[in-house]
Amino acid sequence: MAYPADVFGPIAGRGPASTAGVTSTVVPKTHEDTYTLTADWRVNERLLVYVAHRKGYKGGGINANTPTDNPMRVFGPETIKDVELGLKGDWAFGGVRGRTNVAAYRDWYKNVQRSTLIPGVAQVITSNLADAKIEGLELDSTIYFGEWLRLSGNFAYTDAKYTRWVENKFCSGAYQIPQCGALFGTPAFATTPVVVDHANGLVTIGGASTINFEPDVLNDVSKYKWAVQPTILLESWLGEDVSFGANIYHVGRLSATSTNSSNLAGVPVVFQQTLLGQVSEPYFHKAYTLIDLRFDWRNIRSSRVR
Repeated sequence: MAYPADVFGPIAGRGPASTAGVTSTVVPKTHEDTYTLTADWRVNERLLVYVAHRKGYKGGGINANTPTDNPMRVFGPETIKDVELGLKGDWAFGGVRGRTNVAAYRDWYKNVQRSTLIPGVAQVITSNLADAKIEGLELDSTIYFGEWLRLSGNFAYTDAKYTRWVENKFCSGAYQIPQCGALFGTPAFATTPVVVDHANGLVTIGGASTINFEPDVLNDVSKYKWAVQPTILLESWLGEDVSFGANIYHVGRLSATSTNSSNLAGVPVVFQQTLLGQVSEPYFHKAYTLIDLRFDWRNIRSSRVR
């Protein structure tokens, strides 16, 4: 049986049906210039000091599940700018020599794209809801204790927090909040306004009832990371390029998903068993440490086998 072409819309490779309406959506600022500026100063043969400034950019887009006349149909770009100061130096003291790099930085993260619900409607969209500040310190060094021992390590401290992230919704779209859950299903309360201040850890229901919670944090960012790699070099003893070492790597607690602690605001603590043990914060990974051992024998008997 044949069907008119306009029953099911356009066919691949053809234009829209004659009865179809055509709408256009303009995404704000779909491209932007980025840059990196650096200045180096070689103080002497062993010390280099530098300063850097960078700008990054991620374009906006369209929420296809939103009506074309809704101002939330499009979302704008997000940008990040940073300043970094650092030094790189070689040094020696007695029979010990090494190389050390140190850097301190600060990032300004603007108009962060976050997922949210359209107030009163169970539709998830992307919007420019937040600003964030990221600052930290990084250190890495390699030290040689004579010909037989090498010690490498690195340390990173990251302080990442939202400076602005306020989300407006109704109780009908905030069912995870207990105070709303108790009221849900009653028309008079389904439209009760809810304001979630993710940056300061505060939920306000109907302009009066409030809940405090741990402020939301950026995803997959640990405040502390460090690693140590001791290596015993046996070439001077054995006459072969043989080494034995370890890698000890530590990562601190970090957020696991985009739905952070605000989804737990006011919820009684529930312990869950995970691969990392019993936890009461299902949206966070516990700190952990990994230890690996390594044995290397290169250019065996002056050959290319390694």
